[in-house]
Amino acid sequence: MARVPLAWLNLTHRKARFLLSIVGISFAVVLMFVQLGFWRALLDSQTAVVRSVDADLVLISAQMSTVTDVQSFPLERVQQARAVAGIAAARPLYVRYFPFVWKNRADYVDADPTGRVPQWPIRVLAFVPDTEYPAFREDRIPGFANVQHRLLEPGVALMDAKSKPMYDAIREWNDGGPSPVGVQREVAGQSLKVVGLFDLGTDFTTDGSLLMSARNLEHYAGPQSLDSVQIGLIKLEPGANSREVLAGLRRALPPDVRAMSLNELADQEEQFWSSSTPIGFIFMLGLLVGFVVGVVICYQILSTEVADHLAEFATLKAIGYHDRYIAGVVLKEALLLSLLGFGAGLAIGWPLYIVLEGATGLPLRVTVPRAGLILGLTVFMCVLSGFLALRRVRTADPAEVFG
Repeated sequence: MARVPLAWLNLTHRKARFLLSIVGISFAVVLMFVQLGFWRALLDSQTAVVRSVDADLVLISAQMSTVTDVQSFPLERVQQARAVAGIAAARPLYVRYFPFVWKNRADYVDADPTGRVPQWPIRVLAFVPDTEYPAFREDRIPGFANVQHRLLEPGVALMDAKSKPMYDAIREWNDGGPSPVGVQREVAGQSLKVVGLFDLGTDFTTDGSLLMSARNLEHYAGPQSLDSVQIGLIKLEPGANSREVLAGLRRALPPDVRAMSLNELADQEEQFWSSSTPIGFIFMLGLLVGFVVGVVICYQILSTEVADHLAEFATLKAIGYHDRYIAGVVLKEALLLSLLGFGAGLAIGWPLYIVLEGATGLPLRVTVPRAGLILGLTVFMCVLSGFLALRRVRTADPAEVFG
């Protein structure tokens, strides 16, 4: 007959307390999952545009600290980049927030007593449609290559299907109504028709997005709107060395622009939101708080277990068992708690991510690296608590316990 480990028997001999212990550990795990999820959702959402464009290198303003900052540089810099050896194409990407305002049809009916109509800002990403060099990657925006030709029509745009429900076309669609494709709305005081959808998602500064051609951008924002660019998209010729092309760009272009790889821009964006904004700090602090809460909960559980079995541990010491064996029993209890608590926390956290993603529009994902990080933190916090609880066992004197 197989022997049941002593650590497992110690944990499970009181079933109700054992279940409460798992609940306590899983609470800390869920707390860490939520904080990590929002932190990564912050970074993933803020880099969504960068990671969705189809480019090898990019040009940005030397003053730009984040893509949402929409610092501009002259269109002439994109044209100058085309002359650098190794570059197959250089195209402008325009990012605008104002004066584009999405006026909902329902809002005209529900105007406030003063007659004012609620207006919702909406981000516009504009580019020159090109079948040979699409502005966006097919794997990031599925079907984009097949619908971008529609943007050549005047007064049309694609709408982000993941925009927030404040835009009535999306709200009605989410409620089981008709698709937003074909709706007419007013943007920047002029009529606009939605001719297709794409999936990009919201972020902490943007509630919705439109994709349109540069020519339509000029129609809505004025004749001078195309003279200033927010991002230059550069595709390399086959076999071109990206480092050599970057060096050539930096020599050829004035210091008012910076040339970098797409990954470097994404890393810059993540670094900005992680270290230069209070939002990133808050979520990192929340992750640390979840870890500390877990340490406290697990320590209370294990210290109670040690206290309840102090006589048994003292007996083991009296008959010759070393402290190392007893420490192993307690640490095995800690490891069992961590694994069971993580499993329960993952079972709760996964569907919770789905609910939160639907409510916020942010990309909350349970990935193997993120789950591995939470598992590592859970094991560490429980083992740390086990070491703290061992102090009472080490000082236990059989003579005092049974005296």
